[in-house]
Amino acid sequence: MKRGDIILTRGSGFISRAIRRFGKEGNQEALVSHAGIFISPMFVIEALSRVVTSAFSEDFRDKDAQYVVLSPKNVTDEQRRILALIASNFSARSYGYLKILGQAVDWLAGTNWVTFKLLVWDKYPYCSFLVAEAYRSIGKNFGVPSKSTTPDDILDFCIGHPDKYEIVSGSDILIEDIYRVYGIGKADGQTTENQRS
Repeated sequence: MKRGDIILTRGSGFISRAIRRFGKEGNQEALVSHAGIFISPMFVIEALSRVVTSAFSEDFRDKDAQYVVLSPKNVTDEQRRILALIASNFSARSYGYLKILGQAVDWLAGTNWVTFKLLVWDKYPYCSFLVAEAYRSIGKNFGVPSKSTTPDDILDFCIGHPDKYEIVSGSDILIEDIYRVYGIGKADGQTTENQRS
């Protein structure tokens, strides 16, 4: 993995299931419930109860986690350095629970009023906000404002723009679900580390 690569995961716990249901479109439950960003080839920064740095091999790959890693195309090494730096600036901050609650209220009301008018501070990040803010710092977005980005928004945008992002690694089960839901596969230029061998 490279600095700036995005990791999206799908958990089976209560909160993960709630996030996937909350993020669903139509009858399709969201495929992913958590996001993080690589700050080096072996470490991911992510917002849990606090923003922490996790070892990729220990916390994702070796625990049979369901994950997918997406790598941006056409970004320079300097932009990757900036992505890691901006994400690292959130280290040790408390999780943005109120932002998540505000998004839920907006989702139920069909508006963005709470997210954009009341919850304007950036001191308390949540997982996909952290990733979206890092990418915003290099002039990129995921098709929605960073203050309301969900893990599934990131996945939708990356898969919908194979000229800008590619799948570089992941667990077979999640990648198969992505291929099935989005109707893509190797023929579309989306390959994984597991498929390259």
